[in-house]
Amino acid sequence: LHYWPDFRGPPQSGNRCAFTHCTNALVDDLNIFVGEVAHIHAVLKKDARFDTAKSDDDLRHYDNLILLCHAHHKRVDAREDLYTAGALRAMKTEHEALYEKGQFAIDDSVLAQATLQIVQEDWEPYLDSAVDLIYSTLEDGFISQAKMNHVSRNVASISDAQLFVVYTKLFQSLKPADQIDLYREQEVWINQRISYSESCIESHGGSLAPLEYNEAFVEFTKKRINELTGRLKPANT
Repeated sequence: LHYWPDFRGPPQSGNRCAFTHCTNALVDDLNIFVGEVAHIHAVLKKDARFDTAKSDDDLRHYDNLILLCHAHHKRVDAREDLYTAGALRAMKTEHEALYEKGQFAIDDSVLAQATLQIVQEDWEPYLDSAVDLIYSTLEDGFISQAKMNHVSRNVASISDAQLFVVYTKLFQSLKPADQIDLYREQEVWINQRISYSESCIESHGGSLAPLEYNEAFVEFTKKRINELTGRLKPANT
């Protein structure tokens, strides 16, 4: 629903999936939105019917969106050779023509679900203590390289979880077009982190290599956490 700014306004759906002859409801008897907002032209290059000529505004415009049930959303994206942009647009037009005079309205509770944040502003798991506990296992006697590697891998995983929380909070605070930009930016950054971590390995083929990789991974991740946190604060003030 992030890409549909006018979610309140499509009574044309008739509360039914727009796929031809489908009668699956979009909002169930408990007023839960169980349908899916599908893109006729995909937002991401890897997805169905992506068109480089489309701007971000074009992609999130009502004309580029079609309401489908889960099964038919999967179907049209899996077989874009059968369900072209033109075919989906015609399907949408035909479907809406059936309900253009309908009075179906979406309950406010459904709209509330659509705007709920994934992560609350005042909730952030405190994971630093978990890192301290993991490192404390290195204090007793002789520590094998394998154990050090295992510890460093766990610390890297925790730092990645901390980044995920900050990234999610920032993502949900942005406008749709900016969310797309952040998503693409993060894809590039993840590849950069892998390259950086690999470049920090000096003991290629040795038992120390995993530790070197993980330490670089944590260093790179912490910088990203600080960067995204800095961008998040202005959005919350």
